[in-house]
Amino acid sequence: MAMVQHPSVYMCTPKEPHFLAMHGREAEIGGIGHEMFAKGNQFAHQQWLDLFAGRAETCLMDASVSTISYPEVAIANIDRYCADGTKIIAILRNPVNRAYSSYQYCLSKGWDGGSFENCLDQEPFRIAQNWQHLWFLKYLSQYELRLPPFLEAFGADNVHIVIAEEFAADPSLVLDGIFDFLDIPAFAIQAPQRFNASGVPKSRIVRGLSGFVRRHPALRKTLLAATSASVREKLKSNKLEKAEMALKTREQLSRELAATRPWVEQLVGRRLEVWN
Repeated sequence: MAMVQHPSVYMCTPKEPHFLAMHGREAEIGGIGHEMFAKGNQFAHQQWLDLFAGRAETCLMDASVSTISYPEVAIANIDRYCADGTKIIAILRNPVNRAYSSYQYCLSKGWDGGSFENCLDQEPFRIAQNWQHLWFLKYLSQYELRLPPFLEAFGADNVHIVIAEEFAADPSLVLDGIFDFLDIPAFAIQAPQRFNASGVPKSRIVRGLSGFVRRHPALRKTLLAATSASVREKLKSNKLEKAEMALKTREQLSRELAATRPWVEQLVGRRLEVWN
């Protein structure tokens, strides 16, 4: 994230330890790709604290997307383990595009849950079966369901909404708003590199190898240690090709998510023309 260039901001490594969403969960996470969130791979409290040990920055960040995906667990953990006055930044993108991007991201991980349309059809059953949240394609795009528990628990003054498309268009303006929200001085940030590129692996062999690596933590750890984040992202992006959502599917999903945009517009107090 670009904001970590600010001298008052520190983001832990890994940036998504998933502690706040997973710590204390009784039910085991299931479904394709569940290994990422299995109890044996979860951070204990002290391990999570150690990610921030010795840091003097004003703002210490955990950037786990899962935090906002599991409010029933995360809110209690934030109350228990985070400092008073903890602030939350939620980055929202066009909900229809977000759903499809999440699907492509799963494919890029080597997870094959069927076609996008099949995944949408199966989503209610997968939610009921406690699949890992990255397969909740439509549900996690319904921001009007995800955000209210956090707004109620921590207050709107402590939740800052960033619109992804606005950030892409004018990073400096959006970052100025974030720094103001965090009550830290303005700071010039270099144009960010786009991470977490999504798409369909060009080769089934690449998809299979990706899945194999993720099923073998020791091998994955070795590869992570041997390469930088920027190199890994470049290699990953070069092996992906963009695929378009079927027009009929887009139209149907747009209808099903029709309540989301006006809810977010009311929350941020402006029209979101960038979501057209």
